[in-house]
Amino acid sequence: WPAVTDADGYYIYLDGKRDTTITGTGTITFDVAGPAKKVEVSAYNGSEESEKWTLDLTPAYTPTLTLYGASDPSPDHPSGLELKDEGAVALAIGVAENKPRIDFVFDDRGGYAPMSMVSPDEYTPQINSKENAISDIASGGFDDNDIAPALGNYLTWRNIAQGGVYYLWLDRNANGYSTDDNFAKIQIVSISGTQVDVKVAYQKEKGLRWVVTP
Repeated sequence: WPAVTDADGYYIYLDGKRDTTITGTGTITFDVAGPAKKVEVSAYNGSEESEKWTLDLTPAYTPTLTLYGASDPSPDHPSGLELKDEGAVALAIGVAENKPRIDFVFDDRGGYAPMSMVSPDEYTPQINSKENAISDIASGGFDDNDIAPALGNYLTWRNIAQGGVYYLWLDRNANGYSTDDNFAKIQIVSISGTQVDVKVAYQKEKGLRWVVTP
């Protein structure tokens, strides 16, 4: 945040609640307790306080999205999932212009049966070179955990279960963990035949594993 002339110090707020007070000059590094949807900083001088500088870390939330396992015969039933700042999008995997955008594929055939999420580089035929990955099923509900697991807890494909909550690591540059990566969480709301209904929270701030909902 920008320094404020004559400030005695700074207050740090997490989701509207004052978390701590820091002092110092020049560049100050501080690790907030987190996680939070919003981090704010204000300067104070005596009893006076400035307007707050704000960092919005609210995930892009898609409350409902329908996808289909790749065995579904209808060309209008998409099996590809794209995650972006505006929210999650379903894409047909057979359309050439969609392929660079796809982050995961839903497949229910062969070794992927009864239903799996698959990284596009792992998929056959390969969709694109993104080395994305999925965590094991998490305990609790969609809103119960606010931080995606650390690296070492992900695979490039997983069988998924109805009601399950999973965390997603998006290594789109295929270079291992970097500050260019994104994280998300997804709940498999229902699986009915080839149809999969999901909800998704995607952290837009790169490198950050916070996915605070609701």
